[in-house]
Amino acid sequence: MNKQRNAKLVIAQVIGGLNIGGAEKHFVSLSNALSANEMNACSAFFTGQKQKAETLHSQLDSRVSQTNNLIRKRSFPIGVLALARELMKRKCNVVHTHMFWANLYGTLAARIAGVPVIVTTEHGENRWKTAHHHWLERQVISRFADKRFCVSQKILDRRRNVDGIPSAQLQLMANGTVVPEVSVSDRHGAEPVIGSIGRFVKQKDFELFVDVIAALRKRGYGVRGCLVGDGPEMTKVRARVSEHGLEGIIEFPGMVTETDKWFRYFDLYAITSSEEGLPVSLLEAMSYGLPVVAADVGAISSAIRSDGEGLTVPAGDKGCFVNAIAGLLDDSEQAARMGQRSRDRIVNEFSIEAISARYESAYLTILDQKTG
Repeated sequence: MNKQRNAKLVIAQVIGGLNIGGAEKHFVSLSNALSANEMNACSAFFTGQKQKAETLHSQLDSRVSQTNNLIRKRSFPIGVLALARELMKRKCNVVHTHMFWANLYGTLAARIAGVPVIVTTEHGENRWKTAHHHWLERQVISRFADKRFCVSQKILDRRRNVDGIPSAQLQLMANGTVVPEVSVSDRHGAEPVIGSIGRFVKQKDFELFVDVIAALRKRGYGVRGCLVGDGPEMTKVRARVSEHGLEGIIEFPGMVTETDKWFRYFDLYAITSSEEGLPVSLLEAMSYGLPVVAADVGAISSAIRSDGEGLTVPAGDKGCFVNAIAGLLDDSEQAARMGQRSRDRIVNEFSIEAISARYESAYLTILDQKTG
């Protein structure tokens, strides 16, 4: 056992905000899990400017203190100094930041405050970055951070090969999820519901999801669809539904903060994305015992290791999606076995308790190295 476990970890988790998304859900689950250990004190700091009406703030445990420390780019030194003062006031010995701007501001503030353990979690490939951002990654964030955790190998490779972050600083660390007490059971009979949850953005390719539902119905399967979320691509997706005449067949519940009832409503989960890291929604679907058919992108294959735990198909291949889903619809026993195996995998390896324990171990290892 690490000798530093005799000391309390005072952890500051830093993120831009808690608009609904996979990284934000992971932030909430991790903060809650860390705070559940009486040897930890966990605070959540928010540095971003824009918060939507629906956020995940209410899902943070009452033991996690929440502080808005908004930082504007034009006057960021003032905001960074204010955050540093808060970190010193709370005597934080760990600062853990999430996503680019929070990484930048949080690592700077932690360095100023003299925090011994400074780590980041990289949730996406961030292909939007310019040469300026790559410079900041190398010369600021990586200079001050002890470890850069990446939720997928693709993200790790991009941080190393494009951002120029030294390999020694990079480490794989999967997302985790809260495992529900009861898994779902088949409840829709002849009209099974195929669902997916996420932001309506181009890389989710929800138009392909609609095409798959249409193709399955043409084959005679009485499936229905449900897409939970919202975003800039909603108009295009609804237009595709109209093209196929699927109004009333595919539901659009909108953006929700509580997804439990929707995972219990689905019979099968589909991920049609063209790009991903390690989707939290995938881990959630597996934890509910749902059979999953997903595009083989990002780190999805690290969670679905074999056909027994789910099915992966080439991204963008409608025919493969249709055939994979049809096979599960034709063999309900196989689908049930797959759902149970996927749930078992999450319980054993991707529960938020297991992931938070790995983070604690990493914090303590760095703390040992820094403080002796």
